[in-house]
Amino acid sequence: MVKARLYPWGSVQVENENHCDFVKLREMLLRVNMEDLREQTHARHYELYRRCKLEEMGFKDTGPDSQSFSLQETYEAKRKEFLVELQRKEEEMRQMSFDFRFKIQKLKLNYKPFFLFMIKKEYTKLQKLNRFYFYLFLQLLCGKFQNVEEFSLTITDNKYYLKVGLLLFINTIQKDSC
Repeated sequence: MVKARLYPWGSVQVENENHCDFVKLREMLLRVNMEDLREQTHARHYELYRRCKLEEMGFKDTGPDSQSFSLQETYEAKRKEFLVELQRKEEEMRQMSFDFRFKIQKLKLNYKPFFLFMIKKEYTKLQKLNRFYFYLFLQLLCGKFQNVEEFSLTITDNKYYLKVGLLLFINTIQKDSC
């Protein structure tokens, strides 16, 4: 298959150098203008793209008084802005932490009376239980109960339970007193 053009006087093969100078013209134009095309692309398009992206990130080529910045000055300015923002956020976090600790202390103080009430209630129960055991113990010492089994039966009937060690202790006291 051959590339050709049809004219009224005949056909011309485009790729054949004997028929046409198109191949030489194309190569010359590309060779001569390719470097120019590269320079234009780099100087205009890439530079424009780079400038737009840097401006989007906050870097500008000129300052407020239209003087150009160096890259180091721009970097230092951005670094200072970042550090100021970082310090502001740290202070905000400290304040939130302080507020959180304050709320916890407030909750503790609000619930402290409730906890004290619960502790007092449990302490009162324990005191009543101790009084009951002491009363049974005195009755055992006075001889109201004949043996430890009868004593433990009384405790079980009242739905209070003593540990085995307390029963053995009472049993030894009863034997010693008799």
